[in-house]
Amino acid sequence: MNQSKSVSDIIKETNMPHTTAYRKIKWLVDEKLLVIDKVLINDEVKKYSLFHSIFRSMIVKYENYKILLDAEQSIEPINGLKERFFSL
Repeated sequence: MNQSKSVSDIIKETNMPHTTAYRKIKWLVDEKLLVIDKVLINDEVKKYSLFHSIFRSMIVKYENYKILLDAEQSIEPINGLKERFFSL
Protein backbone atom coordinates (compact mmCIF):
# COMPACT_ATOMS: atom_id res chain seq x y z
CA MET A 1 0.00 0.00 0.00
CA ASN A 2 1.93 3.03 -1.24
CA GLN A 3 -0.78 5.52 -0.41
CA SER A 4 -3.41 5.83 2.29
CA LYS A 5 -6.74 4.17 1.55
CA SER A 6 -10.20 4.19 3.02
CA VAL A 7 -12.05 1.05 4.05
CA SER A 8 -14.37 1.43 1.04
CA ASP A 9 -11.34 1.58 -1.31
CA ILE A 10 -9.95 -1.60 0.25
CA ILE A 11 -13.35 -3.32 -0.05
CA LYS A 12 -13.61 -2.40 -3.74
CA GLU A 13 -10.08 -3.66 -4.49
CA THR A 14 -10.42 -6.95 -2.63
CA ASN A 15 -14.14 -7.75 -3.05
CA MET A 16 -14.14 -8.55 0.67
CA PRO A 17 -17.43 -8.42 2.61
CA HIS A 18 -17.88 -5.22 4.62
CA THR A 19 -17.97 -6.88 8.03
CA THR A 20 -14.85 -8.91 7.29
CA ALA A 21 -12.97 -5.85 6.04
CA TYR A 22 -13.83 -3.76 9.10
CA ARG A 23 -12.94 -6.63 11.47
CA LYS A 24 -9.57 -7.27 9.79
CA ILE A 25 -8.67 -3.58 9.59
CA LYS A 26 -9.52 -3.14 13.27
CA TRP A 27 -7.26 -6.10 14.13
CA LEU A 28 -4.39 -4.67 12.02
CA VAL A 29 -4.74 -1.27 13.70
CA ASP A 30 -4.87 -2.90 17.16
CA GLU A 31 -1.69 -4.85 16.35
CA LYS A 32 -0.02 -1.64 15.03
CA LEU A 33 0.49 -3.09 11.56
CA LEU A 34 -1.77 -0.44 10.04
CA VAL A 35 -2.03 3.19 11.14
CA ILE A 36 -4.66 5.84 10.66
CA ASP A 37 -3.07 8.45 8.42
CA LYS A 38 -5.92 10.96 8.20
CA VAL A 39 -9.48 11.44 9.33
CA LEU A 40 -11.58 13.24 6.71
CA ILE A 41 -15.13 14.53 6.46
CA ASN A 42 -17.01 14.05 3.19
CA ASP A 43 -19.68 16.29 1.62
CA GLU A 44 -22.41 14.56 3.62
CA VAL A 45 -20.57 15.43 6.87
CA LYS A 46 -19.63 11.81 7.48
CA LYS A 47 -16.27 11.06 9.03
CA TYR A 48 -13.98 8.39 7.58
CA SER A 49 -10.36 7.35 8.05
CA LEU A 50 -7.51 6.71 5.64
CA PHE A 51 -5.20 3.85 6.59
CA HIS A 52 -1.55 3.22 5.78
CA SER A 53 0.61 0.13 6.24
CA ILE A 54 3.78 0.40 8.31
CA PHE A 55 5.52 -2.03 5.95
CA ARG A 56 6.55 -1.40 2.35
CA SER A 57 7.08 -5.11 1.70
CA MET A 58 7.10 -8.41 3.56
CA ILE A 59 8.38 -11.87 2.59
CA VAL A 60 7.51 -14.92 4.67
CA LYS A 61 9.36 -18.21 4.12
CA TYR A 62 9.05 -21.57 5.76
CA GLU A 63 12.30 -23.57 5.75
CA ASN A 64 13.35 -26.55 7.85
CA TYR A 65 10.52 -26.11 10.36
CA LYS A 66 11.33 -22.42 10.82
CA ILE A 67 9.39 -19.35 9.74
CA LEU A 68 11.63 -16.65 8.27
CA LEU A 69 10.31 -13.12 7.95
CA ASP A 70 11.92 -10.35 5.92
CA ALA A 71 10.08 -7.03 6.23
CA GLU A 72 10.92 -3.59 4.90
CA GLN A 73 9.48 -0.77 6.98
CA SER A 74 7.83 2.16 5.25
CA ILE A 75 10.11 5.16 5.59
CA GLU A 76 7.43 7.77 5.02
CA PRO A 77 6.96 9.90 8.13
CA ILE A 78 3.27 9.61 8.92
CA ASN A 79 2.01 11.12 12.18
CA GLY A 80 4.90 9.80 14.26
CA LEU A 81 4.80 6.40 12.63
CA LYS A 82 8.15 5.35 14.09
CA GLU A 83 7.07 6.29 17.63
CA ARG A 84 3.90 4.24 17.28
CA PHE A 85 5.73 1.25 15.83
CA PHE A 86 8.59 1.14 18.32
CA SER A 87 6.40 1.63 21.38
CA LEU A 88 5.04 -1.92 21.11
